[in-house]
Amino acid sequence: MPDQIAPAELFAHDPSHFLRRGPGRETFAYEAPGGQRLIIKRYTRSPRLAQAEFDCLRRLGEAGLAVPRALELVKSRRGGLVIMEEVLHQSDLRQRLQEFPSEARGRLDEVLALTLGLHGRGWHHRDLYLDHFIVSEAGCLVLIDFGRARQTRWLRRRWLVKDLAALLYSTPRGVGPRLRLRFLAAYLDGRGITARRERRWWARAVAAKAQRMAAHTPRGGVTWVNGLEVVN
Repeated sequence: MPDQIAPAELFAHDPSHFLRRGPGRETFAYEAPGGQRLIIKRYTRSPRLAQAEFDCLRRLGEAGLAVPRALELVKSRRGGLVIMEEVLHQSDLRQRLQEFPSEARGRLDEVLALTLGLHGRGWHHRDLYLDHFIVSEAGCLVLIDFGRARQTRWLRRRWLVKDLAALLYSTPRGVGPRLRLRFLAAYLDGRGITARRERRWWARAVAAKAQRMAAHTPRGGVTWVNGLEVVN
């Protein structure tokens, strides 16, 4: 715990605004004594969830992935706190590409490396939207928000499909279909998936899941979802 911060104060702290807020969890910035700015993720229902996110950040950080540095875990009967270093950033990747879609090609390798690194270590994010890739002040991508991430010995394909579909769904329309397909092809290469039939299955599964995320289910024929073909 950073010096002179009382856990009870953080549990009771009422910030002027939240960075992110959802059922049972809320994230806010906090200026500690001495001027250090921290990011606090406060779980209000279960200390187990705070423990899971803290462990995830620690393990991925130790493996060299660009994630926020977890400083401390605090648990109580009413929930838990994950205390992290603040990552100074300009925007998230979705916002950035909405404004500058031409930058997508230059970001592809970074998103690919983070996604493969995550999945290759047995983790699935479960909220892998471009909103959760922030562009640091140094210009590098940092992956955040691991509140729902889980690690399993054998990753089910449906969890990987969900992560890939979230990336596809959250990609701004200004990013062309060729680049989207190039990303998926590079991901499958990185996972050692080379059989044409299997690659086609992945393309259709990812596109169909992205389609469901958009709450749009076509009644028949061939539909294009962000550059991937879905046959119904």
